[in-house]
Amino acid sequence: MLRLTPLLLLQGFCIYHAYKHKADWRWYLLIIILPLIGCLIYLYVNFVNKQNINTVSKGVKSVINTSYELEQLEKQMAFSDTIQNKTLVADKYVELERYSEAIDLYESCLEGFNENDPKIIKKLTWVCYLTENYERSVFYGNKVKSDPYFLKSKDAIGYAWSLFYVGQQQQSEELFSKMDVAFANYVHRMEYAKFLHESDRQTEAISKLEEVMAEFEHMEVREKREQRGTIRAIQQLYDQYLRGT
Repeated sequence: MLRLTPLLLLQGFCIYHAYKHKADWRWYLLIIILPLIGCLIYLYVNFVNKQNINTVSKGVKSVINTSYELEQLEKQMAFSDTIQNKTLVADKYVELERYSEAIDLYESCLEGFNENDPKIIKKLTWVCYLTENYERSVFYGNKVKSDPYFLKSKDAIGYAWSLFYVGQQQQSEELFSKMDVAFANYVHRMEYAKFLHESDRQTEAISKLEEVMAEFEHMEVREKREQRGTIRAIQQLYDQYLRGT
């Protein structure tokens, strides 16, 4: 296995940043041919103020820490090939968007007494949705749809959308309706509004978002702070639908 040294991690970060910001192709040559010098020049040119330097420092530290955590989890799994260790590695793969590897590991856990483990099946429902393997997501979702905690999870969102994409629109709406709980499940209800919009029911979609946003007025300051990302996303979606886009 290729060991990720600090220089390789720094090089990877610079290439990723260059790609994300559509940098000139000459930067790629400089970073690849002269790794250390090229990276230092690239960082100096693109991160000249203190705030940006702090940002890139945090980014590099995050990459290093994540790689180290994954390496340790993989070593632990190699030493003891337990369901728990495999699940921990698979969870990390999902975090790193290595979905195919995560699915393989999760499915390898469904054996013996764990053949119908609802926790792992829920994870598979979500990851299969992320890989657009909607039929497989529905297959796993059908196994856990009666679980009382399922409707509160993001996995249920993946299941509902997978139902929609395989042509089971009625079942999808029934599931979204069950997740439509007042003063709760804000992400689920935002996805419900998206479902209504995708079903050419724009007026209902806007109405659903207005209903959710009205509840924000009754939130305590602490709760608003905790939900600020979701609140912002819902308001942006509402503005988008009002504009008819």
